[in-house]
Amino acid sequence: MSNLQRLNLVRAMLRDWFAGQLEDAPQPQLVEACLIRNGYYCGRRFQCGDHSAVWFAEEDEVKIYAPNGALLEARSIGEQVEAMEIHPLQPRELGPELETPVVQQPVDVPQRRAA
Repeated sequence: MSNLQRLNLVRAMLRDWFAGQLEDAPQPQLVEACLIRNGYYCGRRFQCGDHSAVWFAEEDEVKIYAPNGALLEARSIGEQVEAMEIHPLQPRELGPELETPVVQQPVDVPQRRAA
């Protein structure tokens, strides 16, 4: 599975999770940003209302946090990928909750210059 496919799986999983947790409230927009540590890509950070989530690409794990920063849930994406490879999903029509575009916010990263 390509990195783009994994990222799309993470997005869909988070949309489903947030929709299930925030049933009574209108669904806020899912916002994401790239995580870079020491100049290397390490994953994505997602924000949905007051809740947040972080996908750590190397560990292939998503951690979902409450508004106060407490860890609510940690999920392994690798397990979901294995399940998909055994039982591939058929294309389906997107519901209105999945048609919301993802907004990517630019992150200020200091620029390195060659010596």
